[in-house]
Amino acid sequence: MLITASNCFTFLRIMRDIFEAADPSAATTGKLPRGLLLDCLRSRPERFSSMEVTLLMQLAPTGDNGCVAFHSFPSMLRILRRETINNAVLETDKNALREEILLALHKMGCSEESCLPLWLFREILGSTQLCLSRMQMHALLCMLVFDRFGLVHCAQFVEVVCAVVPQLFDCSAFMARAENIAKEAADAAARAEIEELQGLTGGKSRRKQSTKENETYKVDGLDDSEQVRKMEMPKRQKHSTEKGKKAFRRQDARASRI
Repeated sequence: MLITASNCFTFLRIMRDIFEAADPSAATTGKLPRGLLLDCLRSRPERFSSMEVTLLMQLAPTGDNGCVAFHSFPSMLRILRRETINNAVLETDKNALREEILLALHKMGCSEESCLPLWLFREILGSTQLCLSRMQMHALLCMLVFDRFGLVHCAQFVEVVCAVVPQLFDCSAFMARAENIAKEAADAAARAEIEELQGLTGGKSRRKQSTKENETYKVDGLDDSEQVRKMEMPKRQKHSTEKGKKAFRRQDARASRI
């Protein structure tokens, strides 16, 4: 796991607590004797792998009095983990990687046919010359499949390490994957923006269409009423004519009676 600027202060605080617990004077001087510093780093295997401890001790400058200033350790560890990915040698060579893992197993008195408890593989990874961070080791251990007794076949461990570790240190594949993820995120954002714009324009078009339909309905209603009036006009005229004829006949009948 790379140490970013956001958690650099947290990491420095953790390291300062470790060093000050070993030597109270380190709180004021910010320095520790080289041997004591090495013991402090080795006492936290969950934070530093054995290879990281070795490289840090080689990089740390020692003063005239044999003390090492530990305030620069977070930046040194960040540079170390970054450069191990950019300039990996053993981690990207599958044949050399396999030989290194088998050598570590042989030192434990095991072979590819052996079965070991899951937690022992962390010690095996730590005893190799691989510059793996604790998060990388944790990821490798999570990929192993164990039986109901908690045992893992060593052949499976070798297979997982030889398949995954080169991918963790392959810069070109890492950059290609990062570019693909960034491209997918940009495409998703563009699609969301287009859908949002389509939703806005679609709402306006629907409102316009409903307005046109209402206007058409009103016009059609006016046309229908005019047509009804035109159709009723002859009927009314005919009715009034018949009423006039009937009234005229009644008047003629009255006149003839007189």
